[in-house]
Amino acid sequence: MHKLKVIFVIFVFTSFTMELVVFRGITLTSITTRFRSKVTSSHTKQVSRTEAANIAADDQEIWREQKYRLNQIQSVCNRLNITRLSNPPKTYTERMLVDDTNGILFAYIPKVSCSTWKSVFRKSRDSHRENRVNYSVLSQYNDTERVKRLDQYKKVLFVRNPFTRLLSAFLSKFRSRGNLQKSWEIVYGFPIIKRYRPPELFKKLEVLPRSSLPQMNITLTEFIRYIHDRGDEIQLTETSDHWLPQHIVSHVCEMEFDFIGKYENLAVEAPFVLKWSGMSPVATFPEVHASNALSVIRREFGEVPILHLKSLIQYYSLDFELFGYNPYEILHGE
Repeated sequence: MHKLKVIFVIFVFTSFTMELVVFRGITLTSITTRFRSKVTSSHTKQVSRTEAANIAADDQEIWREQKYRLNQIQSVCNRLNITRLSNPPKTYTERMLVDDTNGILFAYIPKVSCSTWKSVFRKSRDSHRENRVNYSVLSQYNDTERVKRLDQYKKVLFVRNPFTRLLSAFLSKFRSRGNLQKSWEIVYGFPIIKRYRPPELFKKLEVLPRSSLPQMNITLTEFIRYIHDRGDEIQLTETSDHWLPQHIVSHVCEMEFDFIGKYENLAVEAPFVLKWSGMSPVATFPEVHASNALSVIRREFGEVPILHLKSLIQYYSLDFELFGYNPYEILHGE
């Protein structure tokens, strides 16, 4: 049991820190330097032939990886008998950023660097005020304009390891020690306490004014149990989208994306997307720093019973399969 938890911690930490990310044959450390020179090449008069060749090779490797990812998604969606929609429901485009100048749509997923991407798109739109409309997300357009952009624009999606995304959401919402934590505890804390803590505690909290509620100190185990036990009953909202499976938030099977990026490879793939889309002259992606989060991982997931870790794998099983994250290597000790 202890060995399995250690293996789990090591697996999640590898994804969480992005220290030694392997990009299907390319390590982050091996190409980041070359890629930065590629993004900043507009500020130099010449790029050597060798450097240009290296940049071209990196581009080819990225597109080979894209072909693999897109084929994997298509294969899973076909098996599930979910087809592309030429005119998806308006609600499917509520989380899709628009840059009309460069003809690009970006489907953001909370806890996948979405605040940074929103800032990047805002900067790009602000730099082209003469062409700017008042709309920032695709759902704000009428049906005709929305369908036209879905058909003609490049469509980008970034995803993240389901475990680290969930942990990020939990820590930011249930450990913020402020109004944000209180608001999440009111929405999710009450049903969690009602389900998993003594009945007398829930009755005591239920009669208190919302302004007088003490901190509920929801644990990660309780949150995982709630997510798994509620399952498909949970609807997509502006709070649940922080931890619901990413295929539900993005509607990846119904939408035909041109580029699927990964949070773990942001240092390489974010600048590439900006260059490919034409946004790089006016918008840049902040430098990605490695995180020393091992102690946090050990503390949080180390307290979760194996039974609930397995239920979490089950809950996110389609995300693991669609986006190429393999949780089963954490079970090799069994």
